[in-house]
Amino acid sequence: MGKNQAQFAVQKLRGIDDRWDVTPNSALNIENMTWTDQDSWRTSKGYDRITPDYSLEGVAYNAWDFLVPILSIYWFCQHGNALQYLMYELQNGYLQYFMGSGSPTAPSRAVKFVDGATVGSASYVRSCAGKQISHTTFTMYGKNIYLFNGNDLPIVFDGKKASRCGYSQSPGQPNIQIATKLEIREKVRDISFGVGYENSRNQYKYTVTFVNERGQESPMSEPSDKTSYNGKSAGGWVQQILNSPATNASLDAGEYKQQPLITIPVGPVGTVARRIYRTQNMVSFLSEGQTSAGIGTITNYTENFRESQYGSEFYFLDEIQDNICTIYIDTLSDLDLGSITDKDDLGFFPSNSSLGTVYKNTMFVANENTSVLRYSRPLNPEVFPRLNNFDLSDTQTSLITGLHAMRDTLIVFKSRAIYAILGDAKNGFFAQTINTDIGCISPQTVRDVPGVGLVFLSMDGIYMLGTQAASSGTPFGVVKISTPIQILFKRFNLAYAKSFRSVIYHKDREYWISIALDGSKTPNHVLKYSYEVKAWSLYKDVDCSGLIESQDHRGYLFISSYNDTSSYKGIMVYGGSNEKVAYGVFESLYETSNISLAGIYDSFAPETILPRVIGYGHSIDIDVITNRSPTVIAATGDALTRRVVEDQDFPSYGNSNFDSKAYYQTHRPLPITIDISTMDNLNEGPINDMRIRFKNSTEFEILGFELWADVGNKRNIKPLSEQFGGGFGV
Repeated sequence: MGKNQAQFAVQKLRGIDDRWDVTPNSALNIENMTWTDQDSWRTSKGYDRITPDYSLEGVAYNAWDFLVPILSIYWFCQHGNALQYLMYELQNGYLQYFMGSGSPTAPSRAVKFVDGATVGSASYVRSCAGKQISHTTFTMYGKNIYLFNGNDLPIVFDGKKASRCGYSQSPGQPNIQIATKLEIREKVRDISFGVGYENSRNQYKYTVTFVNERGQESPMSEPSDKTSYNGKSAGGWVQQILNSPATNASLDAGEYKQQPLITIPVGPVGTVARRIYRTQNMVSFLSEGQTSAGIGTITNYTENFRESQYGSEFYFLDEIQDNICTIYIDTLSDLDLGSITDKDDLGFFPSNSSLGTVYKNTMFVANENTSVLRYSRPLNPEVFPRLNNFDLSDTQTSLITGLHAMRDTLIVFKSRAIYAILGDAKNGFFAQTINTDIGCISPQTVRDVPGVGLVFLSMDGIYMLGTQAASSGTPFGVVKISTPIQILFKRFNLAYAKSFRSVIYHKDREYWISIALDGSKTPNHVLKYSYEVKAWSLYKDVDCSGLIESQDHRGYLFISSYNDTSSYKGIMVYGGSNEKVAYGVFESLYETSNISLAGIYDSFAPETILPRVIGYGHSIDIDVITNRSPTVIAATGDALTRRVVEDQDFPSYGNSNFDSKAYYQTHRPLPITIDISTMDNLNEGPINDMRIRFKNSTEFEILGFELWADVGNKRNIKPLSEQFGGGFGV
């Protein structure tokens, strides 16, 4: 049997693919490495707490040491990034935001309500902690941030104070207390001033709404009782509310209008105004069957009430610009009333909302325990008309599990279904079914990944929904992108999938999703998807309750921690060095797929590995595994698997340290020759396949590698149909 030396170059290394038969440039495992635009894999950056330690009487402390674990985290900004907030929710229900000016000793500020009470305190208890829900979700509308968790009071935060979203109940009923007449003289007749019509029966109702400081209006109160009077009668007017009809002697027989005095309720905390609405006259202007028996005397009066038609039509009367005054005197004629307001156009903010998003200037909310999707009036995110809803119940699971607005479509997820909400507020919204087999089980894993689509976690993998505009008429496609990592996916603890989080880290062009592996009840790793090359990798040992990227030029990536026992709980910042300070030094690893050459040659004996790496002055470990064995072949003699890549001979600007972590110098890829022919057990028995593991606890970068091997004759394998003359029809 002849021996030949063959060279196999593996370039353009790609991500994890744990399937049995894959290309050599795929990886069986990648840990703590990031794909770069040099088409290489480089050690991932580490993270450290957002504030430094401080010393007190010689003892080192950190402000986050004294906090309970964090459940959720969110970044929002106002006024073109002039004001920026990093908000987070603690396990005890408190809401806080980061204030760098208080660093390092007091970087946290409590979110307070308009009445001064702290969110999460005894006055405003939040009960989301420890529940199998998605914890608090955050939705921006304009300059305000809305917070929902399905259990507690939905609140809105404007950067200074918090208040409840909209109103949870209607105002109390207004009352008509007294009324005075306004005489209409023959020569001085101002018919626009005063309520009602002279020479006519008059009857009215009133209703009231509350208005908060964001201009959001409550539902209407119950209408007041009727107030009625005659505009021309010798018997004067009758105030029916008080049941005190006047005598003929008490009023002059003339033509007149009325000035009703109305008692209006005071709104809850956060109310800054009240709006008063009134019907038009609910009685016909002219009397039927009227005869005169003297001035101001009306007999045989047949009332033509219009209450059935006009009694529920309320017109804007006035707005009281305070929440103090309880008395209002009405002097406006019907002609001076504002526009009609349908009570069905107002409504309560859904108090059990756990999911929210903004689509076409409209707030959409849902609860994870229902199939009903509610939406607000356009430009009024806290006003939800009673009829503004979609019931998405069907034969599939009925519970809504996620919302995401993209382009001209609102995507609604259930665990086994996907819907699109199309249209607009003016012409009407409508629902369209996209898929009834695949859905989302973790609402905070949904992200619009650039150049990819809408990525989300499902029951059997991670999927992508195409994000083409609905107006294009192109059907939405659903594609599974986790097929290369299905073995890894089986280790997900999906029972706690609602606690998974995600973020797009634009600097590294990665989609991050925190995952709970191997029975963990909280996310303990991060799965990264490099969307430029569609490559998966694993960022290990990340105790992660939240992920968020700052929406400014700095592009910081923040990680919040569940950890209650480690000295490194709190908020971390990713990207400082290649050390995960919270966990000390960590190992980065690139492990190739199983390279199979035995099917091509009748013998295969690897001799040399030549990786193209950048060592940044650090050493690199190289392990070899053959025949898919769990045992790593050990080096003989003087640690042949370990080589130092000094890379010190290039132009530099001296050795001045930058941040004590790096040098002002250029690095380049260097080839390393690793002779593996003498490694223990390498040549025991035939080698069918092999894989190579590059790793170290310090920074390195790998672009590819070459494998040199002694090979036998190339196999000349013929199809069975050719071997047996085609008799098998194969």
